[in-house]
Amino acid sequence: MRQETKAISGIMTAIALFSNITCGGVTAEEYVSANSPCYPMKCSAEYERPELYVCGTPFGIKLLTDGVIVTGFAKIGDSDNAFELSPAGSAGIEKGDVITSINGVKIKSSENMSELIAASGESAELTYTRDDTEYTATVEIKSDTDGQPRIGLWVRDSTAGIGTMTFYDPECGGCAGLGHAVCDVDTGEILPLGSGQIVPAVITGVRKGESNSPGELCGTLTPAAVDGNITDNCGCGLYAVTDKEDEQRNAMPLAFGDEVKCGKAYILSTIDAETPKKYSVEIESVDKNGSDNKNMVIRVTDKELIEKTGGIVQGMSGSPIIQDGKLVGAVTHVFISDPTHGYGIFAQTMYEHMIEISETTEEAA
Repeated sequence: MRQETKAISGIMTAIALFSNITCGGVTAEEYVSANSPCYPMKCSAEYERPELYVCGTPFGIKLLTDGVIVTGFAKIGDSDNAFELSPAGSAGIEKGDVITSINGVKIKSSENMSELIAASGESAELTYTRDDTEYTATVEIKSDTDGQPRIGLWVRDSTAGIGTMTFYDPECGGCAGLGHAVCDVDTGEILPLGSGQIVPAVITGVRKGESNSPGELCGTLTPAAVDGNITDNCGCGLYAVTDKEDEQRNAMPLAFGDEVKCGKAYILSTIDAETPKKYSVEIESVDKNGSDNKNMVIRVTDKELIEKTGGIVQGMSGSPIIQDGKLVGAVTHVFISDPTHGYGIFAQTMYEHMIEISETTEEAA
């Protein structure tokens, strides 16, 4: 992952440029998206088993946040203590907070936030959210050494990257991928969705994973060619609406959570070509009562995949897991200590959230 920063009037902006959307390196005891809630599964008797089009294809993500997320504090003046000299920090703003408006005006981007600060005079009222609760704070505006008005924050308003699509549902025209949320690289918080698009992506290389050094898929995006609009970014995946016909292949029944078992399976993933390939895995354990995105532990057994990638690498998040001819789940995380092991989420959980999104959209219409 590469990261660039730039200074703008009023605030400083950190822009993350991802080569991929990460699985999130994890140890066997913890995983990156621990703060990303999922949703309890319904009883399988409440609806008929759907047929879904299984993907395993790479896709590009362009996501704009709802407001801006605080990633750090910037000093104003010559002291080395950025937090103490940050007016926003002194006013109670914390890393991970999402600032949504200034003086009652909704923030459209980091640049727009700079403009609002510059027009505020000696102080500004910031509205922000933390842990789903809204707060306000009056922040003093200070002149920095370059004469620019600042409140001493680093913020982020967007991200981009590559992940793997899990399935497409022809009934609602929606698709689901990743199996976990897109989180801010600095704070670990889920990026609040303002708007976003999925775009074509091509895998151009692989950095092989090793113990204590997770690997990654490298690729390129085609931002001008939009495949769909993002509808949600949450703990059980990234969701979008699309009418892309070429995703409609490999129709497969959904497996309910209580059908998933320990034993042989395979994943579909694209690591060095335009089409996904099958790679053998072993489902070593299943947590049928789990409510998050670590419902199963999988071990890569495929010699070709281990030779090329070391096992599971960042960017493979969302790779479908197939067992007994059914879609049982998606890869979500890789263990830092052993890249041949990782977590997976139940496909049923991902599917049911897609239905909730679809029903909410219909009600709003």
